[in-house]
Formats: sequence, C-alpha cells, structure tokens
Amino acid sequence: MKTLSKFFVAAAGALVLFVSPVQASTFTLDFTDPAVEGMLAATSTTGTVNEGISGSLGGLYTSPWSGANAGASYTSVQGGATATYDFGSNTQTSLEFLWGSIDSYNTLAFYLNDVLVENFDVGAVLAAPGVGLSGMTTATISIQDILFDEVVFGSAGNAFEYANLNISVVPLPAALPLYGAGVALLGFMGWRKRRKSL
Repeated sequence: MKTLSKFFVAAAGALVLFVSPVQASTFTLDFTDPAVEGMLAATSTTGTVNEGISGSLGGLYTSPWSGANAGASYTSVQGGATATYDFGSNTQTSLEFLWGSIDSYNTLAFYLNDVLVENFDVGAVLAAPGVGLSGMTTATISIQDILFDEVVFGSAGNAFEYANLNISVVPLPAALPLYGAGVALLGFMGWRKRRKSL
C-alpha cells in the first residue's frame, strides 16, 4: 500500500510540474478604434477611481475614446490610487483593454494566490513601435502568457484611463483527463497485481 501511495504522490508531483505557470508575459498592441464593449467593475479601490465616466476633465483624465465612440464610458485611476480586479479561484491567462494615454507612471501588477507574479513593464510598451511619447498614444493592449487571479491598475500621476477590460480563463488542458485516467489505471493494475501475489 505504501508503494501505491508513493506512486500517486509522484504522479501528482509530475502533474503539478506539467501545469506550473511560467511568468513571462508578452503583449500585442492594436492602434485601430475598437468597438465599445461592457466593462468589469473593480472589486476594490483605493484613492480616487472614477468608474463609468465619459468625456475628459483637463489635468485629471482624458477619455481613451475618440470619433464615433467619444461619449463611451471608461475607468480612470487618479494619481496615488489603485483599482483591483479579483477573480477569486478563477485563474486567468490573458488581459485585454483599451489603454488611453499610455503613461510611464501607470502600473499593472499581476497576482496569483496573493503572490505577486509580475509587475508589468510599462517601459516596454512605451518603447514599442508606433507608441510615441508618454501620454500621447491610445491602443488596445493584449497581455498573454501569464497566470493570475488578481490584477491591480495603479497610477502615480493623473491618470490611468482604460476601457473594454476583458480576461480569459485557463482552459483545462485537453490531455489532462486522459493523463489522469492513465495514472489511475496504472495504479489499479499495480494494486491488483500485488494483491494477487499475496
């Protein structure tokens, strides 16, 4: 029975290694005007966070929307404030949003099980082709290759403006049920063989 227990512990360890996250996110930028989509409400906020606002207020926030969508709503995280989106036990794999006026003082922090997994590199976004000067570009950013269950939008200055916040849940790997069935079958066969030999 001890051997069977050791086998299952080893199999579980291999499974954990098989699905362990690698925290090195990648991103893509899209400079075309997106369609207006629904917006998630922040789970919690600190400081001044304006949700569901439209238009601009000089020196405080500028709408990421333009053209036909100029009146659409968005969220603005003011200087020294944060907006947290906590997804509970639902691990996410990607984050996408319309980022208005990409500023060097905007911050994104990703957490998994209350452990910081990545402070997103805003400098890399500012250095990307087509972005230009800090605060002068609006783009839809898609951040992939990161596992998280909480994301915190922050800003050291006025302001971090965003809209169209979308997330993607981790799908169950297609081979995982098959792998589990194979491990269970091998365990059962080993148990049966030992039982017969007694």
